[in-house]
Amino acid sequence: MTNVTLQADTAYEKLIRLEASAETSSDELFCCAYLLGHLSLISGQELMDSASLDQLMHTSLQQAFTIDRLSDQDKTAIVALWDNVSLSADRD
Repeated sequence: MTNVTLQADTAYEKLIRLEASAETSSDELFCCAYLLGHLSLISGQELMDSASLDQLMHTSLQQAFTIDRLSDQDKTAIVALWDNVSLSADRD
């Protein structure tokens, strides 16, 4: 298992736990679902280069933000949640 795959698995598990949390708001549920979709897409790709999971996710999110009709508040919340999950996954 590659380092990127291990990071993706850890981040995925954290998002699933957060999504299942009774304390999660509807906005946070939306952000979790959005990130889980992107994480699944990235995890399904062959990661031949040395890009980090964080780089891949930020690129994927920025590409999607140009197409998806999300508010700036939603975009900020999604990126903030990813940064939080990504940092905590790196510590595990």
